[in-house]
Amino acid sequence: MLGMKTDKLDEKYRPKYLKDIKGNKEHIQVIQQFVDNKEMPHILLHGQAGIGKTTTAHAILNELLVSLNTKQKKGFYKEYNASTSGKIDTIRNDLVNWLDRFSPKYNLLTTDINFGFVILDEVDSTSDKFQHGLRRIMEDYSYKVRFILCCNYENKIIEPIKSRCKSFHMKPIEPEEMIPRLKEICKIEKINIQDEALFYLISEVNGDMRKILNELETVKVLSQLKKEPLTIEDFKKSDGLNKLCTSLILQCRKGDFDGAQDILIKMYKDGWELRDLVKIVTELIRKSKTINSLVKSELCIVCMDIEQNMIFGGDPFTVGNGFVGRFVKIFKTMNWKQNREVGKSNGTKRKEK
Repeated sequence: MLGMKTDKLDEKYRPKYLKDIKGNKEHIQVIQQFVDNKEMPHILLHGQAGIGKTTTAHAILNELLVSLNTKQKKGFYKEYNASTSGKIDTIRNDLVNWLDRFSPKYNLLTTDINFGFVILDEVDSTSDKFQHGLRRIMEDYSYKVRFILCCNYENKIIEPIKSRCKSFHMKPIEPEEMIPRLKEICKIEKINIQDEALFYLISEVNGDMRKILNELETVKVLSQLKKEPLTIEDFKKSDGLNKLCTSLILQCRKGDFDGAQDILIKMYKDGWELRDLVKIVTELIRKSKTINSLVKSELCIVCMDIEQNMIFGGDPFTVGNGFVGRFVKIFKTMNWKQNREVGKSNGTKRKEK
């Protein structure tokens, strides 16, 4: 989002302007010409995840609306993610209401741009019915609004929409384009890593800049644990720790204390310390898309408590067992509450019948 402040590396280092975007140089140059001339067509950006489609959309707005403050900018655009913004009908109704209210003449008081913007992300997740409705909206409001559509799969977009847009196939970012920026970020974030190890990480992400920045979140933790520069061997070893930590969380979610304890013992035998485990588990929990926010907060409090217990000299095995036990209890309570809510819902339905 425009003006957003965050500690997540992929958001913290998201390019704000077109000139800062890595990769797809030819496409960016064409888009830059549109921006410089202030004559924007509808745009369709398509390609794999993590290569800068949404970033490019935001950069277009940042450049065209550069003279405005954050509050003024919000009056010029609407943004939706079709897969997370709720029901499609809700998006359509909210969008049409905003389009009816939006007035280029009023906004000309603050900028010389005489049209607004709609960013619609993951439009390929919508139905043909919604897309046909969107085509009609694009036609009816083209005199005052430009649409920037983003998707992974162009073949899931109906032809009438594609024919109304300037289409750009965004390709994976080449390693040589990623390396200078990633080295700069590592320096700023004080991530001590060998060049060979950084190249190894880049080779694993297939041109996905967002993925490599998310990887650096974990790398930053490992860098804080080790005084020497991180090597390729460290990452191959940490891949094993990540898998063990993921398995431990899974066992806890299943309520299998013994299974989780076995994984804990294996980590000790492999030479990992409890402090290593807690840092990685905390990061996995934070990134999880299947654990709700309330449970995440409770689990992170447990991780904080374990860190404090280790600082005060607690026995690693005893503290580790307590760590696993509390995780199992939190997940069990969550599952019980969910089942109870489902039971209530089913009971209500039976009464209605």
